[in-house]
Amino acid sequence: MTSPGFAGCAVRERVTAPGAPALHAGSRVAGALGPLLVDVLELAARAPSAHNAQPWLVLVHQPARWSLTLAPDRRLPAVDPAARGAVLGLGAFLENLCVAGAALGYRIEPTGYGAYIDDPALVSLRLERCRSEGDAKAIVQRRTTRRPFARTPVASRDVEALCAGLDHLMWIPGDSPMAREVREIVAGAAGSQLGRQEAHAELAAWLRRSRQAGATSRDGMVPEDLQLGGVPGWLAQHCSDRRVFTSALFRRLLAERAARLASASGGWLIVATPDASIPSLVDAGRRLERLLLRSRALGLGIQPMCQPLQEPGWGQDLERATRLDAFPRMLLRVGYTDAWPEHVAPRLAPDVFTRIAC
Repeated sequence: MTSPGFAGCAVRERVTAPGAPALHAGSRVAGALGPLLVDVLELAARAPSAHNAQPWLVLVHQPARWSLTLAPDRRLPAVDPAARGAVLGLGAFLENLCVAGAALGYRIEPTGYGAYIDDPALVSLRLERCRSEGDAKAIVQRRTTRRPFARTPVASRDVEALCAGLDHLMWIPGDSPMAREVREIVAGAAGSQLGRQEAHAELAAWLRRSRQAGATSRDGMVPEDLQLGGVPGWLAQHCSDRRVFTSALFRRLLAERAARLASASGGWLIVATPDASIPSLVDAGRRLERLLLRSRALGLGIQPMCQPLQEPGWGQDLERATRLDAFPRMLLRVGYTDAWPEHVAPRLAPDVFTRIAC
């Protein structure tokens, strides 16, 4: 949608400039809400989600009263049967919504939370016009980096800057005995998940063979998103039979790659919650996105490696290794890098994930 130099004010000027083309012509959401809020929704949709499934759904009850819920057809029952990961993704979407809204002159605030996962008002929102604050540059520049990071331990000042003001986080230095245990647990859990038929079939269903296929579906992952190199990358791009994605060879290569990535980091970060409530899970997703939005300015790459939290038994191993007194929700591999991917994973248009009820 925009270049890496994007800032919130740039979108506002682009949309409202006299004589500017109708950028959202034909959009029913733009017709109901106006082009600025479409820009806010497009930016919010840059939030990360497992397999780029984009599980969020926006319900517009009144122009200033919205709610967020989960799209039932965009959940991942094999690796996220309780949909807690989907709620984390919804929280990341909400954080982007608030940041982008502030940049474009809208204050967006949660006013309540649902009591159960399928609640159509999982998060209730109030919108009001306000003076523009900040920009959305970090949203556009955010990338998930699936490449080896420097093994240099992350400096304490950078850890402090990354985590400032955020609670329920646990930092594990990359050169510590605990980090070695975490690496072994991640490698074991990744192998277990790739060996589990239903989990790998679910992953394969969200893999797109080319950028063209990704541009058509506007979801899932293309080879550039996975940043696959070597034999896995070649297989993904050149084999015409989709069964290659579920083959024993492809699974083994992905498991070996996960083990290599786990060993190439400067530290690990756990995002936890004090309980399993909806507000706590949404808040964890918001904290996750704040970490991701801060990381690039610090030269830090972040990759979620949550297989231990998705595979039976491995989560208990992680809790024993870390002696965490809270509920781990996200495990992040962190390290210095300058290898920022240029490719941006495709995203659904606001007309797809927004329902106008007013």
